[in-house]
Amino acid sequence: MKIRDALLLSLMAGVLHAPATYARTFRVPTDAPTIQEALDAASARDTVIVGYGTFTGPGNWNLTFRGRDLYLTSAGGPEFTILDGTEGQPEGARGLYFSSESWVAVVEGFTIQNFNAHYEGSGILVAGTAQPTVLGCVFRGNTVANTTPQGPQGAAIQVRDTAKPLFESCYVGENGGWDHDGSIVNVDDTAVLRMTDCFIAHNLGHDACIVRVGRHARAELLRCAVLGNIPCGIHAESTLQMEACLLVGNGSPHGGGARMKSGTARRCTFAQNWGYGGGLEVLADGDVTAERSIFHGNCGDLGSQILLRGALRLSCCAVADSGIWLGPGGSVEWTGPQVSEDPQFCRPGDCAEYQDDDDYSLRTDSPCRPQ
Repeated sequence: MKIRDALLLSLMAGVLHAPATYARTFRVPTDAPTIQEALDAASARDTVIVGYGTFTGPGNWNLTFRGRDLYLTSAGGPEFTILDGTEGQPEGARGLYFSSESWVAVVEGFTIQNFNAHYEGSGILVAGTAQPTVLGCVFRGNTVANTTPQGPQGAAIQVRDTAKPLFESCYVGENGGWDHDGSIVNVDDTAVLRMTDCFIAHNLGHDACIVRVGRHARAELLRCAVLGNIPCGIHAESTLQMEACLLVGNGSPHGGGARMKSGTARRCTFAQNWGYGGGLEVLADGDVTAERSIFHGNCGDLGSQILLRGALRLSCCAVADSGIWLGPGGSVEWTGPQVSEDPQFCRPGDCAEYQDDDDYSLRTDSPCRPQ
């Protein structure tokens, strides 16, 4: 399946997700002129449905559930219902803010675009003890001003404190810019970011990696695709768990697909990434395990496929010949059968020249298919 086709199916699955049972229903603009007025009129377990169109201006920015478990959804999905922050950039408006809501609080089916909160979380900020569920949303064209790679970040998504949100079937794309110093998706403090069936693609930054996991935080990615981002795809200073993920076409001179301190990459594909340790870099004093994963077609100095400054265990993996560079403190342990030849992707692209119609599924004659 082409990456582009998979994205469309993923977003459709998110919009068609069946929510829990809710009580009253408020419609925007029929029952309330703005989204926030409808949210304020609702009680726990109520539903707010937003009609077709582009919603902007006060009352449609800085949306908050005020701690209540509400269901906020669009009438027709992210293609037809858009929250736009262009006019609110001078005031530092953001799309949504959560502080204490449970997983029953749901946002579904919006495009959230062109916000600049000036500090953190322009598209969405999830803080405190919040655990909202975000389904089938598109985050596009968001940025953060007045930040550095070491400061508050998260142009599209910022998660901090002890928050634990779930993002499912979302697209995070074309955020940031050449003058954007921070990350696009950021998780800090002891927060946990969970993403399932999400696409993070074509985002642009100046120095920080597109996805950043702070040193005490945690991220869990399941069936996610990190594609065509500049500079590197993921920088995890703490635990990163990835399963069935695709990291393709990410890179800069400072890093490629993922830079990990600890965690596991299980059944993941690292291809066409470029930079030091093209596919994967294990950070100093790190401890990482890769299981049944593929590292092929990456490029760069100091390890075209993998750069090790810490410990890496490779279990039943496919790694291109001569693709591992051992830096100071680096070590590698091999277990189970290994593959060094071409994994036979269906239609791979050239390194550092990612295209959306590249296809990294395996051919029937691939040596990486189960026997």
